Parts: sequence; C-alpha cells; structure tokens
Amino acid sequence: MTTLFGEQINTLNSEKIYNHLSNGEYSSVSDVELVYSIVGDEELAARVYQTAGKDWSSLFKYSVDELMKIPGIGKKRAIQIVAAMEMGRRKIMNRQTNNKFIYQSSDLYEEMSPILCDLPHEELWIVLVNSRKKIIAKAQISKGGRNETSADITLILKKAIEKSASGIFLCHNHPSGNLKPSIQDNALTQRLRSAAKLVDIQLVDHVIITDEGYYSYSDEGNI
Repeated sequence: MTTLFGEQINTLNSEKIYNHLSNGEYSSVSDVELVYSIVGDEELAARVYQTAGKDWSSLFKYSVDELMKIPGIGKKRAIQIVAAMEMGRRKIMNRQTNNKFIYQSSDLYEEMSPILCDLPHEELWIVLVNSRKKIIAKAQISKGGRNETSADITLILKKAIEKSASGIFLCHNHPSGNLKPSIQDNALTQRLRSAAKLVDIQLVDHVIITDEGYYSYSDEGNI
C-alpha cells in the first residue's frame, strides 16, 4: 500500500487495470486507477487524486501550471491529464441536442452546466432556439480569464440570423462561484437585448452558471 498524507492507498495492479480497459470494462476501474493509467506511476496517481479532493471531476479546474505544482508532476504528465479531461469535456459539448427544448432557466442550466461548470476561466455561450423553443444551435462566443470574458454583439446576431433563430439564450460561467451579476454582465444583457430587438430576435434569458447553481435574468425580472 502507498501511504500519502497519512492515508493508505491500495497498491494498484497495472495488469488488472489495463485488462479492464482493454476489455471495455471501464466501470470496473476506479478513479485513482484511471489517473494511474494516464500518469503511469502509483504514487503520482495517489498524489493527483488526493490533490483533487478524491473527486476526479475537479481536475477539470486545473491548468497545466497548477498540476505542475503537485510534486513529481512535470509538464508532460500535466499536459496528459489536461488533454484527457478535455476529451471528456468535448464529448459532453458535442452531444446531440436534437429534440431538446428550452422552456425555462432550469432547462438551460441542465443543457449548459456540464460544459461550463468546473472551468477555471470564463466562457460565453449562446443557445439558439426556434419559435417553439427547440434548440437549433449552440456556440461558444468567447473565452476569457477568471473574472471576465468579452462579447461581440455583432457575432452573436450574425450566428442567430444565419440559423434563422427566433430566440437567443445567453449563458456564461463565474469560476469564482459568485452568482451576482457584474456591472459588465448587466450592460451586456441590455445591449444584446436592444440589438436583437432591432432584427426581430428575442433575448429570452441570460443565465450565469457556477458549480453550485445559477442566476437567471428572466427569473429575476431583469430582462
């Protein structure tokens, strides 16, 4: 067994892990064993797992530089971990949205939280719907730092017009966990609402997402 931070971690059986993965028995592999299959070292796998608070999904939050702060994790291994997490995130991002409808803020949160939660930086997305509120497209508009991201109103409207959308749902995350809209968030909402109205498109809602929940401009009567 490996002892780390006063806790014993069961010795990992590499042959058993690789056999499970080779045979498609993915659910038989534990979280720490998955990390081991990426970094290739038992103690490093335990360190990464402990650093992530024994919750592998929290690794989505870590950048290469942050992972390199873990003793023994160099740039190559950090990149391998980030790449593996990004592959999982892209699978979520690219999942089919056929026959999905956005009737209320909780529907938008359910659709976008797998994409925006756990990110260490802000991202701004739009979800476009037709007159029946059926999703016809979603797209990332910008990616920023920890506290802000930029928005191109012209680009948003261009995408909406190209898809013949009747409505726009605006969505971005706050990595800080603060659900309160910023002054910039309020200004963006009003600017997009006014601009969209000129081309007969409705800004239906603007939702701010954190790991703990969401804020809806529509629910709060601010749109």
